[in-house]
This record gives sequence, structure tokens and C-alpha cells, in this order.
Amino acid sequence: MFFIGSLTCLSIFLAWRLAAPWCAPFLAVCVTALLQVLAAMGGVYHEVRLAVAVLSFLSLLPVCLSLFTAGAPRRRYMWTAAPSLLFAGLLLLFAWHYAGARLVYWDEYFWGGFVKHLVQENSLWAWGSVLPRHDSVLLYPPMVTILQALLQPMGTFSEPAIALGEGAVLLSATGVVIHLARERGLSFWPVCFCALLTFGLLRSLGTPVRFFSYLFGYAESLQAALFLVPALVLVFAGNTFLTRTVLFLGLPVLILCKVTGCLLVLCILGTTAVVTFLVAPAGQKLRQTGRMLVLPGGACLLFWGLWRWYLQIHILQHVPQLSARMANAFDPAVVQLVISKYVQAFFLTDLFAIPYVGDLPVVTGTAFLLLLSVYFIVKKDAKGQRCFRGSQYVALGILLCGFFCWMLAHAYVTIMYMTPEEQGRAASYERYIAVAIAPFLVAGLMAALESGMRCRPFLTRRIVKGGIFLLGTGMALFFFMRPVGLPANMAEMDQAARILARASAPGARYWLVVGQEKYLYGNACQFYLMPDRQEAPVANDIVFNPHDTPETALLGGRLPADLRATARRQKVDYLLLWRVPADFVARYGKELGLCEGEAFPLLLRLDAWREGERELPEKIVLPAELGR
Repeated sequence: MFFIGSLTCLSIFLAWRLAAPWCAPFLAVCVTALLQVLAAMGGVYHEVRLAVAVLSFLSLLPVCLSLFTAGAPRRRYMWTAAPSLLFAGLLLLFAWHYAGARLVYWDEYFWGGFVKHLVQENSLWAWGSVLPRHDSVLLYPPMVTILQALLQPMGTFSEPAIALGEGAVLLSATGVVIHLARERGLSFWPVCFCALLTFGLLRSLGTPVRFFSYLFGYAESLQAALFLVPALVLVFAGNTFLTRTVLFLGLPVLILCKVTGCLLVLCILGTTAVVTFLVAPAGQKLRQTGRMLVLPGGACLLFWGLWRWYLQIHILQHVPQLSARMANAFDPAVVQLVISKYVQAFFLTDLFAIPYVGDLPVVTGTAFLLLLSVYFIVKKDAKGQRCFRGSQYVALGILLCGFFCWMLAHAYVTIMYMTPEEQGRAASYERYIAVAIAPFLVAGLMAALESGMRCRPFLTRRIVKGGIFLLGTGMALFFFMRPVGLPANMAEMDQAARILARASAPGARYWLVVGQEKYLYGNACQFYLMPDRQEAPVANDIVFNPHDTPETALLGGRLPADLRATARRQKVDYLLLWRVPADFVARYGKELGLCEGEAFPLLLRLDAWREGERELPEKIVLPAELGR
């Protein structure tokens, strides 16, 4: 509540100063995130976060003073504050909806682990930090973590609050779309329809649906929203103060949003340079182009440079020749396979699904959605008019080229860094492509609404009202279907973590065997136990992909060949045998002191055994109420 209130006050202040009330929440989110990322790099995250919140509340004072001294109509101030208040109200509803939500799936645990570390350790991660994954994710820029932690309680980690941070970004981006739609002359009902559909797209594009709910711990929805806003403002608002402000505050946030954020920023800056140069008067082309680029470009270089400096000091100096260790060997056969899979995915892979409904084949594929958007963007309406001017078509054309470059970049990542199994199915294609396609979908939607309201207003108004009813009803139904609790497999990992926490002292290091070679289980258990207890590695290498590593082999029940020496080297204190393969006792029973018919789960204490002080590990009796 406190941080929602502070964000709302800052949003009202920015709406008052910038005269763009619907854009103010997005700018408030960006300002807050940029200040917090600097604080996190400096190890004073909570102190600066609290100071920013207090200053945000105080920023409301000049607004109130102006209200009582300037003599302006109070209705004007109410309309200025209304979008920010609506933003706060929706966030409170989100807080109710997600009150019992938990992280439940694969990558959610390492993103959530970053947030938990930030909140509990008051700083960003370093090489020695206790995290669910200790591999290439340590190289990820921190903005996703900062945004997911935006509305975390002070000093206390909350899984549902991660969803609130994501919701704040998506809602604020939708507010910018509302502003642009109103500036285009759309009336109330088309604007409402555009807002609902935009939020629905940002919430669902590329987001996996698991256990009848959209996952909220992934990064792609944040990246899509942060790319959508500057792209649309650049296309629709042109060379205006609003555009320069959005680029100046939004692009530094985007460039630190995953490693690939720099590609999206380069696309936006390149589009800005070309369009500004084309539309500027003959004698002022270089001057106006430089004016548009210098502030956002300089801000991006500053924040990216600070992150690289932090990365070099705290992580990279511990892992020399990083890229050579992580990349696959170049194989033309793999290139051919991945290209064929990407072409297939372009036409057939669905970019979003609907809970309780499932996938919508073909009509939610990349090819269909892109062609549909381009059709509405370029077509003439019944009166022979197009919705965009020449410079806007240039901007959209450059963004379209950037979209295909984005696809090629992720195909390269698939070829060079992913496992053969992931290459054979173009893994995560829908998540990656959803980021870059969002501007075209929203631009096509706005073009269709403009054309319809201009040529067939009666029919368009009927369709729009029907769409609002269907979308509103669907969202209301999903809103009352609140995500609660953990699935059975993750509930077991929560239980295993509680066993380890009760049986071990803070600072202990452990190994876990679950009978399946899926790093999901190791991530989940470490997430629940961090930062007081750490999953010990088997090897000290850093890899891009955690599949098929000694650590996943251990999870599946394949222990290291030199078990005692490895346990001594990695300082392993406990081995939790949660589930084991059928031949596990036959293979390791003699070394670990296990006998036929041994009951599992079983916790072994290894510290004295690894040092040679005991012949066999000590078996620890588990509390009866915690057994499976």
C-alpha cells in the first residue's frame, strides 16, 4: 500500500507538470526504477527506495499548493489526477487477485531468486551470492529484477508482489496507448476497447499458461511493454516533448531489461534518427536529429556502462573467457535444422493462449497476426484515405526490419547456446517473438478503429461495444479465478526445503536428489532456502544452459564418481534423498550406508564423513509430520 501510494503521488506530480496524465504512470515507473537500480548497484537499495517513496509523497505538495493558489478549476485537477488514481485502484485490485499466488514454473524461480536476493540482501547479486541458478543468468542486466521488486514490502520478500510489479508496468504502458488513441481522435468507446485489448495482449503475448493462469515471473511481458511504449510514441507523437521524455526515461530502462534489451534500444534509436532526419527542415536536419538522440542515447550509455562496470567488478573477473566456455561448436546441420524450425514456428506456433480455453491455432501465429496488422496499417479506407503519413510508414518499416533482425538474433542464440532438444523445437520462440511484434498489433488495431469510425461509425461502434462486453466479461471472470497455492511437485520441494531448514544450521551447503534430471526442482528448493542455505555445485563451471550438467545428473540420482572427494571439495554438509531411482541403493548403498528397503525421503549428514572422521554418513531422522 505504501509503495503503491508513493508511485501514485509521483504519477500525479508528473501529470501536473507534463500535461499528459495518461502517460504519467509510465514515466513514474521509469523514474523510480532508474533511481532504484543505481541504489541496488551501490548496496543501498532499501535506503534509497524509502527516500524515493517519501519524496514521491512530498511531490504532491506543489500540486496541492497550486490547486489552492492558482485559481484554476478543481475539475481540471481532478481530470489530471484521474488516470493516476485509476492506476492505483487497479493495482489494489491486482493485489487482491494475486494475494495467494506463488511462483510455480521453471524460469520463474531464478527471476524470483534475483528479487528475493535484492530484497533480503539490499543489493544486486555477485559471483558468490546464493541464488537458484549460478550460471549465465548472473550476466543478465538487473532491470527485470528492479521492476518485479517495484512493489515489494519494505525488507520482506513476497511472491505475490512480483505480480504487482509486473502489473504496474503493463498498466502504465496501457495508459500511454490510451493517450495516443485519444490524441488520434478516437472517442470513448474505441479508446476503451483499445485499452482492454492492449492490456490483454501485453498480459498474454508469449506468456505461458500453467495451472489455468498466466505465469507472472517471466521477463518477456515487461520487455514487450517497455518496447511498445517508445515505439508507438515515436510513430504517433513524432518529434514532440512527450516523445523526447519517453525516450529519455524509457530507453535506459529497456536497455537493462535482459541482455537483448540493447538490440531493442538500437532499433528505437535507429528509427528515431532516420525519421527525424527525413522530416526535419533542410537546414536543421543534423541539429534536430542530434537533439532527439543525444539525451536518450547518452542516458542509455550511462546506465549500460554502469552495469558493465558493476558486472566486471563483481562477476566477470571470476570467470575469464566466459563466452568460449558457453557457446556450442558451429554446425551447419544445426543451422539448417534451427532455420527450418523457425520458419515452421513463424506460421504455426501460437503466440498466446487463453486460460481454460487453450491455444488458438493459426490465428494467433506470427504470420497471421503480422499480416493482419500490416493490412490494416497500409490499406486505404472506403474514402480512399490511409491512417498514417509517410514518415510514420518509414518508422513502421524500420521497426518491421528490426522485427526480423530480432528473430534472426534469437535464432542465432538457439544455434549457439541451446541444447539439441531445444534446437529441435525452437524453444521459447513464442516468448521472444511476442516482444517485438507488440507495436505492430497495437498500431494495426488503432488503424482499424480509426478507419472504421471514419467510414462506418455505426457498425464500428456496435462491434466495439460488443468487444468491450466480451473482453470485460472474460477479464472479470479470470479476475475472480485467483491463483492460489503450489502444484503437487513444487509443494514437495517446499516441503523438502522446510526439512532441510529444520535439520541444518544457517550457512549449510547441501545436495538434493529427486529422481528426475530437471533443474526446475533444484531451483525451487534453493529458492525456498535462500539466502541462509546453499545448494553446493558439483563442478565450478559456468554454463549458458543448465540442462545436461553434473548438477542435473545429481538431481536425477547420478552421484559423482569420486563422491567423498567431491563432497570435501565443495564443502557439502547434507545430502537429501527425496526420491531416488530404482537402482540407487544398489549403486551407492555401500558407500552411503543404505540398505535394501530403505525408506525415503532420507537426510544424510556428510560433514564428518567427507573429512574421514566417520566411515559412513550420519542418517538424520526426519520429523514425522514432514514426511511425504
